[in-house]
Amino acid sequence: MIKINEEEILFSECILIDGLAETWVTIPYKDDPIRICLAFGESKESGNRKDVAEPVTKVEGKKDHSRITLINWGVPFGGVAGPFNIGTSADNRKINVILDCIHMKTVAKVILQVMLGRKDAKA
Repeated sequence: MIKINEEEILFSECILIDGLAETWVTIPYKDDPIRICLAFGESKESGNRKDVAEPVTKVEGKKDHSRITLINWGVPFGGVAGPFNIGTSADNRKINVILDCIHMKTVAKVILQVMLGRKDAKA
């Protein structure tokens, strides 16, 4: 087990996503698995060049999973988002995520880390 401050790292993985496809991650946790859907939103375009826009992370809580949409993450050096809260486990622990993403053309590298127990995560 790895702990950082009051958080226990439950899952940490590097995922290579071809075609920027919607990607489902299921993390076993007691009798209540944590399900996350990673998706990519389109960058805005204007004329022959892409608008320069800051990367945005949109987090949505669904009935049985969280959906994280990464918009404008096609910047040369990528970036880090989080920590942000995606819900609460059945045993009342906060579930928080930090991710690092970079994508070039149609392939993305996402490092996803899911943690339990952080008390002061951003909602």
